[in-house]
Amino acid sequence: MVAAANRSMKPAAALADLDARSVDRLTIACDRCPRRGVYTAARLIEQHGRDHDLVSLRLRLAADCPAYHIGRGTPLCGARFRR
Repeated sequence: MVAAANRSMKPAAALADLDARSVDRLTIACDRCPRRGVYTAARLIEQHGRDHDLVSLRLRLAADCPAYHIGRGTPLCGARFRR
């Protein structure tokens, strides 16, 4: 199952939530450039831990984006998790 959950469900807040919902893969893509990646939930949990929150994970995965540090510390990168 790709990270597509029932819209009435509370959004996942940590990697453990993905595991609990049997989400196999997590897709992150940018709204402003063609960058896109698909990660397995198991690998992300192995690398970052079950309690790692998704907001900081998104920022960490997008940290090497050229647009991320433009604008005096304001991230201009449009990276978002996709369903």
